[in-house]
Amino acid sequence: MFKQQPNMIFLLGAGRSGSTLLYKLLSLHAKVGYISSYNNSFPAFLPTGYTNRWLSQHLALKRSVWFERSGNAHGFQRGLFKRLIPWPVEGENIYARAGIPLFEAESQAKDDKPAQKFRESMLRLAQQQGADSMLSKRVANNRRIPWLQKAFPEAKFIHLIRDGRDVAHSFTQVNWWHDNARVWWANKTMRELKADGWDALSVTAKTWVEAVTTVDAALGQRKDEQVLHVRYEDLLKTPLLVLENILQFMEVEPNSDYIEQVQSIGLKPVKSKWKSAWQPQAYEKVLQQQQTLLKQLDYL
Repeated sequence: MFKQQPNMIFLLGAGRSGSTLLYKLLSLHAKVGYISSYNNSFPAFLPTGYTNRWLSQHLALKRSVWFERSGNAHGFQRGLFKRLIPWPVEGENIYARAGIPLFEAESQAKDDKPAQKFRESMLRLAQQQGADSMLSKRVANNRRIPWLQKAFPEAKFIHLIRDGRDVAHSFTQVNWWHDNARVWWANKTMRELKADGWDALSVTAKTWVEAVTTVDAALGQRKDEQVLHVRYEDLLKTPLLVLENILQFMEVEPNSDYIEQVQSIGLKPVKSKWKSAWQPQAYEKVLQQQQTLLKQLDYL
């Protein structure tokens, strides 16, 4: 039994929507727990959560390890020392060890055992970290919300949304989006979809649509106080205001040390690269997939 049960928060959103950045920004807070690189590498050895607790008292060290000087939070190289410091990861090994499926996650989570095992693991990690709220960011969770709800009926959900055109362009820039990559909504590889007549840009554009609509449909039955929708563009425009609103939703109080580290990252709006990268024909391909949803979300 746990003496105190922390809030469980799941960060959802389409891939390439800025969820890694938001995950790290929130995990900077000393009272926000997370799945670390150590927890994921040694999922059966749960006391690794205590390393996160030690690190929670060193916000400046977190900032220097988790972010580049420029504020970049994703895909950069770390030296040997920094690789020894735990950082927030998606933690699929924690989910897999509990028996929660990856690609067959759309099922209604009828089996209680994986959900209960996952719940126990996450609560134990939170307790070891001394966290008031436990945060998990995993892109695959977009399609396995029934499992998350079964494990944590009281959980809160943050849905991060970014302009789908920026998401589609970002997808085409990553090296893991290759022909053998499995596209979850089609249950096919990119190579198989190309054989069916799809092109890569159209697939990435539709992936954003499917992710956003899947999350919205699954969260539609949740109470308003359990769901918070956040715009990536707002996060970059007014980071402190957005983060304070999210932390309030998570029932965590921001403090001066946290605010100082967030300010040092220097977040600011960025120009949409697709505007200069795409020819009119490419833009039309994206609009064929995204136009309706872009209008609904006031991006058009």
